[in-house]
Amino acid sequence: MRLLLRNFSVGLLLLTGYGSAMPQNYQAIHGSSRAGGSLTVHNNPASIVHIPFGWDVTVFSMQEKHTTNAFLLTNASLFNVRNLKVGSVNGDGKRFIAGNTDIHILNARIRLDSRQAIAFGVNFRSAFSARTSRGNWQDTIQDLHSFLEINTNNLPFSATARASSWVEIFGSYGRTIVDNGSAIINAGITLSLNRGVGGAYLGAHNINYFRSGSPRNRSFDISNAELQYGYSANIDDVRDNNSSAIFRRSRTGFSLSAGLEYIMPSFESESEYDYEWKIGASVLDLGFSPYQYSRNSRNAVFNKDNITDSMVESGFKNVGTIEEAVDTLTSLAGSSSTPIGNFTIMHPARIVINADRHLQGNFYLNAELTIPVTSILSDKYLFVRDINFLAVTPRYESRLLGAYLPITLNTQQQVWIGGAFRAGPLLLGVHNWANVFSKNKLHRGGFYLALTFRPGRKGEEDSNTSRDGGSRLSRKQRRVLDCFKF
Repeated sequence: MRLLLRNFSVGLLLLTGYGSAMPQNYQAIHGSSRAGGSLTVHNNPASIVHIPFGWDVTVFSMQEKHTTNAFLLTNASLFNVRNLKVGSVNGDGKRFIAGNTDIHILNARIRLDSRQAIAFGVNFRSAFSARTSRGNWQDTIQDLHSFLEINTNNLPFSATARASSWVEIFGSYGRTIVDNGSAIINAGITLSLNRGVGGAYLGAHNINYFRSGSPRNRSFDISNAELQYGYSANIDDVRDNNSSAIFRRSRTGFSLSAGLEYIMPSFESESEYDYEWKIGASVLDLGFSPYQYSRNSRNAVFNKDNITDSMVESGFKNVGTIEEAVDTLTSLAGSSSTPIGNFTIMHPARIVINADRHLQGNFYLNAELTIPVTSILSDKYLFVRDINFLAVTPRYESRLLGAYLPITLNTQQQVWIGGAFRAGPLLLGVHNWANVFSKNKLHRGGFYLALTFRPGRKGEEDSNTSRDGGSRLSRKQRRVLDCFKF
């Protein structure tokens, strides 16, 4: 039984690429014009307009982020995992795990003119989240009976898990809607079409049991438990060595993102793209990925009389396949049914508010607030959770170099200090420096890397060229003339 639960958990983690995460977290460069463009479009579609380059192409990028209090990854760091050990977290409490991974391939941004820009590309994305009600776990637990023995005060027990992986093609359009000389407002929108790679969910609710048997032979009877689980049919295809058919039984979904960006230009600079303040607000990932149910998905209610822990333990003892597990589950349940058709997992929709302040020279300070949207929905909807909440990032940034120090507070009240470095087209970053300098913190954090090409100095916006496209006076020069007194 213990092996079955472990294999099920590992299967869900592999489905999402966990340990290889929600949204696309290149946190260090959020708000940046120098390092933004084809990467920051996923944080605010309006951000593709106010970029001092005519184009940029992210040939490849990858980001992974995760956190959990359910287990520990010890004796290893981000760059040395040869001696990695996985350990449980003992004690009484609620458990959670959340993570996301995204891979960008050939994401591009092109300026159409000084007031319009587009972006497009292909992404692979996955997200996973799970949580339990209060429960007690000890690494000395050997069977189901010993687990139930120490959790009699934590009833009823419940747990949920959701995982979703998809490939998407996106297109973005951004334009300036206000430019009155003292302020600029840009707007942007992104539409994405996706095909599900794999999806799964688990819901276990109202789990109750009571002591039974003689004083010398105590057992536990399961009085009630409600179980719903489902996964996509194409996972069966992969398991049956038919990976070429992974998209044959997948379904098409979509998502929408939109944003605004307010810019207070700098009147002390010769460049039209320098600013004092840049404030953005965006609604991201309003959408879903649909999946076709596997034939092995089930809804079950365990309300039979005299179903003991030893019966459950022995029933699953020699289970080796999902089909065998389904047969055992059906025999123990009072009633069960097979869901048919499709199920839908909503993307981690959120509202992001970002403020970027130019301090002086090449120094900037960015602050970002993320407000989850899908997390406020009831449990009757399937969705993955976002862990982003608050981030503050001081940075040094020139045309070719950048150094970043993002400090984040997530929804699990964990404070991480990360870092990133940019040299030319290469961006390398970690969400939590503890992944690098500690051997006991690998279960909280992640990394990102990107290879983004931009034009050279000749392709950068000429300081004497206005955003209107002509060889006009800069904002600084216009301000001098406006203030000149005869």
